[in-house]
Amino acid sequence: MAQTFNYFLTRGCDLLLLPLAKLPPFWGIAFLSLVTSLFVPVVYRAVSSPRKVKETKNLIKAYILAIRLYRDFWKTIVASFFRSLFYTGKYFALNLGPLLLVLPLMFLLFVQM
Repeated sequence: MAQTFNYFLTRGCDLLLLPLAKLPPFWGIAFLSLVTSLFVPVVYRAVSSPRKVKETKNLIKAYILAIRLYRDFWKTIVASFFRSLFYTGKYFALNLGPLLLVLPLMFLLFVQM
């Protein structure tokens, strides 16, 4: 089963790189790098919510700024610290969805490279 999968994956990559077969391997890798560098941002933008990511990042900045501004008020510092941790986790979760979609595709391609 794994050998069959690897066979078809290898043939697919060979077919993708067929126009560059006569050139040195560097050009094939450069071509795949260019294709993936164009593919990943398109998928990331389509799957994620840039508005939510930006809002979450701004909230993290705001709570870190609150820690710096109100350094004499320990209750505000502690509350801002935990809120910034919460929004950091939310930021991570928002970015994890597109990563889980793109990572298996890139893994299969990079294995063949």
